[in-house]
Order: sequence, then C-alpha cells, then structure tokens
Amino acid sequence: MSRLSTSARLAWGALVVNLVTILGGALVRSTGSGAGCGESWPSCKGSVVPGLSSFTTQIEFSHRVTSGLALISVVILFVSVYRKFEKGSQARRAVNMCAIAIVVESLLGAWLVLARLVEDNATVMRAIAVPVHLVNTLFLLGALTSCAWILTNQVPLRWPKAGRKKLWLAAGGLVLLGMTGGIAALADTLFPVESLGEGIRADLDTTAHFLTKLRIVHPMLAIGVGAYLLHFAGAAYDMARPYSIALMVLVGVQVVLGVLNVLLLTPIPLQLVHLLLADLLWISVLLLGAELGRTG
Repeated sequence: MSRLSTSARLAWGALVVNLVTILGGALVRSTGSGAGCGESWPSCKGSVVPGLSSFTTQIEFSHRVTSGLALISVVILFVSVYRKFEKGSQARRAVNMCAIAIVVESLLGAWLVLARLVEDNATVMRAIAVPVHLVNTLFLLGALTSCAWILTNQVPLRWPKAGRKKLWLAAGGLVLLGMTGGIAALADTLFPVESLGEGIRADLDTTAHFLTKLRIVHPMLAIGVGAYLLHFAGAAYDMARPYSIALMVLVGVQVVLGVLNVLLLTPIPLQLVHLLLADLLWISVLLLGAELGRTG
C-alpha cells in the first residue's frame, strides 16, 4: 500500500479524535456531569478555564476541550482537502458533509446544556434528544470514514450495486440499534438497579418510568441486528475477506460485551467499551460497503 497522503492522515486522525470525544460524551452522561459547567456554553461556568475542584466540572470541561479539538481536526481536514482538490471533486463533497455534521454536533451539545437536558432530567424531550444526537454522531463518523476512504484509496467511492440493499439494511439496523442503545444507557444512568432481578422486574413493571420500560427494546433488537450483520458479512466474504472477518469479530465481541453489561449492571468502563465497539461496527460496515463497491 502506498504511503498515505497528508489529507488522508488528517482524515483518519480526525476520525480517531471524534471517537475519543464521543466516549467523553458518554462518560459525561454516565457520571451525571452534564451540568458540570453550569448553564453557560461554550464557556464553562462563565470562564474559559474554570476552577476544577468539582469532579463533575472536571469531566464536563474535559469533554468540552476534546469537543473543541474534534472541531479543530475537522477544520484542518477541510482546509487541507480544499487546498488539494478541485471544485466538484468527491473529496470536497465528503469533507463538506464532515463540516456540516461537526457543526450540527456542536449545536446539539449546546442545546442539551442550555435546555438543561442533562443530569437527572428524565423528560420526554431528553428521550428524544438522545437518539437525535446519536444519529448525527453516526452521520459524522460516516462522513469522516467516507472521506478517509476516498483520500486513502484515491478513487471515487461507489456503494455496491448488487448488495446495496443488504448494506442499507445493515446500516439502518445499526442506526436503530444505536438509538435504542442510547435510550437504554440513559435509563441505566437515571434509574440504576442493585441486582439483575431488580432490573428485570423494573423492565416488566407497568407503572415504571417510560425510559425503564423502553430499556428492554435494545437487547431484543440487538439479537436480530447482530444476526443480520453476520449474514451480511458472510455474503461479502469472498469479495472483501479482511473486512468481512473484521465485521464478524466485532459482532461477536459486541454480543459478549452486551451480555456482560446486563449481568454486571452496566459498569461505566464496560459501557464505554461497548459504545466504542458499536462505533467501530458502524465504521466497519461502511468500509465493507465501500470495498464491495470498489471490487464489485
């Protein structure tokens, strides 16, 4: 494989920085640190660098710093692509999507803080905001992945013709799984339980909070989506073996992590690893689709 261009390295770097930022956002939610900087944005408690005596302020401020770095990484990528590629090129179109997504991501983060959809807020609006934010996050990761693939391979990105329906079903399943996973994670944060039995009883309790009753949707959906992803990877095995194997391995590990999350009552470190694997699954599906389009 030829040496990566500067723009390609910037694209993969921006993808990594944004993955770290996403994990930081999950840490903010799971520790209830969303109001750690008060109701001010983008400043923290009205300052560029606030006092960090509070644990929640440390967590929230750290996330805002990484969010700023994520934005800067996309801006640098944007400038690099526009300097090296002509108007109308696919690379420019891809980086435009990256720029739109990161701006929307920043605005959604600001909205969560300013609308107080943080900490122990268990309203319907927060239940809507979480999956909306997650969908844009997947869009951002998808745009960065597509941009990185184009800059790395230096050929147009074409989605497969023969297997396009399977690709969209796999991608759509992951989006739905991510949305329900976000709601389940929110329910676990707001309504923690002390035992597996207590959690099951809470899920089946008709008088429980609506977030708790929705929590069971995620693991049920995960069974079907996981099975379909294995089918999709198997069907693509002969045309894109490394990508297919990577997807199969990720699905298997993610299933194990999901079971452990349930049995161990979603400890924060395991939540973060589970989220990271979910994002890597999303990226791997897109890379597999791109490879199928290139070789098919």
